[in-house]
Amino acid sequence: MWSQIANDCATGRIGKIDAMRVLSKSRLREFWSLPGRKDAAGPLKAWLAEADRAKWTSSASVTQQYPDARVLSDHRVAFAICAPKYRLVTRVNYDIGFVIITFVGTQAEYDRAAAAHVGGG
Repeated sequence: MWSQIANDCATGRIGKIDAMRVLSKSRLREFWSLPGRKDAAGPLKAWLAEADRAKWTSSASVTQQYPDARVLSDHRVAFAICAPKYRLVTRVNYDIGFVIITFVGTQAEYDRAAAAHVGGG
């Protein structure tokens, strides 16, 4: 991931966003390959294709495209996938056009992670 960022800096891509670049795609593939999660493959592939074409400049542009997305702290955005079954959380750097997948899981796993993150679990 960092070599890609360095390459983008060297080639002048930084600041010239043609479309978002989604990093950590393997997390999505690993998730939909798990037993009982195959129903997430189609919606996650669709989200990935849309995100790869997106030109998000702010959290407002994300929620304009995805009205059900939740904007979280630290430039993170949570997306409902097969709502309300799964959650996808990303960290977005709008300046350089990177989307990093930080979490994909069931709604229950998301709730437990969120509770632990704020000290509730």
